[in-house]
Amino acid sequence: MQTPNGERPWTSPIHVAHVELAVVDLSRVASWYQTALGLQVIEETSERIALGVTEEGGEAIRLVSLASAPLAERPGPTDCGLFHIALVLPTRADLAHWLTHAAANGVTLSGASDHLVTEALYLDDPEGNGIELYVDRPRQDWPRSESGALRMATERLDLRDLASAAPKQTFTRLAGGTRVGHLHLSVDETAEAVRFFQACLGFERMVDYPGAVFLGSGGYHHHIGANVWRSERGAKRDPGSRGLSSYTIRYDDRVAMMKAAKRLAEDEFSIETNDERSCGTDPWGIGFELIVRSL
Repeated sequence: MQTPNGERPWTSPIHVAHVELAVVDLSRVASWYQTALGLQVIEETSERIALGVTEEGGEAIRLVSLASAPLAERPGPTDCGLFHIALVLPTRADLAHWLTHAAANGVTLSGASDHLVTEALYLDDPEGNGIELYVDRPRQDWPRSESGALRMATERLDLRDLASAAPKQTFTRLAGGTRVGHLHLSVDETAEAVRFFQACLGFERMVDYPGAVFLGSGGYHHHIGANVWRSERGAKRDPGSRGLSSYTIRYDDRVAMMKAAKRLAEDEFSIETNDERSCGTDPWGIGFELIVRSL
């Protein structure tokens, strides 16, 4: 798969590989992810459905798993947890293709933004989980300040211009090469997000934004977003609530992953670790797993 601008956030030394959501109505939500969003079922049991994309060579890539939780409660409006899952598409034409599919099938957008480094569309799944579909602008076009710091913003996205890039054929599913581009969380304080994702896990602090911080790896604008826009001093995620229950961070090599696990242990996080993965709970009550790229 080839992208027009060489951007592949999943090839960065550290990146988000997969997320899992606890959902009340597994069948309904899984159907929406297939028909509205365009993901495919990769694995399915009565309790869990893994969705993703299939590459040209036939390799199936898991991106979002749905776990049945019929008694799960709706999180409080200021609770920490998911802000949105962001799927990055290979090309602008792919994003435009999905946009025309959404317009033709009554899929409602909750927003559309030009972030200077990306073009992004926003929507919510049937249980209120935020989803972003986006495409990267070429890295050489990412704006920077006089000091060289990366700049991001939230400006109006021209949907007509984007839609004009869509191919004429009928949309059937999201393109192979689609990946989890980043994960954006609602947190109680951004300083804690910096401590966890930078000091412990090894991401770099890329952009500071009013009420938010963005962290990435390999020079990418962000693999992690964390904001306090609705959750400042909010409660941790209740284990019995619906929404983001866990996420997977993938490392290039075992040494980097083990160093992150050691830093977590030194910072008194309770984790389970072996040579290939580490598991624990983040500061906001969400499960996390650290794995090595080959897994």
